[in-house]
Amino acid sequence: MSSLNSLSSRLAKVKESLPPSPKERETDVSLFTEQEREQVCAFVDSLPRPLDLQALNDDQLDERRHWLKLEEALYKGDMAEAEKLRKRHSVTLEQLVDRFLNLDISSIPDGKVLVDTGKCYSHVSYRDIRINYIERGKARRRIDDIWRWVEYFNG
Repeated sequence: MSSLNSLSSRLAKVKESLPPSPKERETDVSLFTEQEREQVCAFVDSLPRPLDLQALNDDQLDERRHWLKLEEALYKGDMAEAEKLRKRHSVTLEQLVDRFLNLDISSIPDGKVLVDTGKCYSHVSYRDIRINYIERGKARRRIDDIWRWVEYFNG
């Protein structure tokens, strides 16, 4: 019986430590351009009601994350981040992967790590992304790292 109480106590602690589930909130469309407003409204209208994030597919989650990040950047007045997000939104995952696979990483010396603004670039990390994520169809999991590589080498 004490083990059940102990288990129950541990479960309660874990439940308390979890972040609250995301609530549906209104998007401040006044921050977006007219074209973006239309896109946001169409996207939001396409989502199931009530909003259940677990029911969304990967593309819907990516789209939602994009609009939330863009809204946050615009709200903060970070126009550089907003433009970067806008540029990224126009590129499909397949196009991004193609750009990554065609990067000229010859500027990285063999066996060395190139460090720029706290980010590391090496042949090993490039191969890791290529083999363990792209070739296995899991590129979406490393999309931010892939973008970092593409933006750094195509700058």
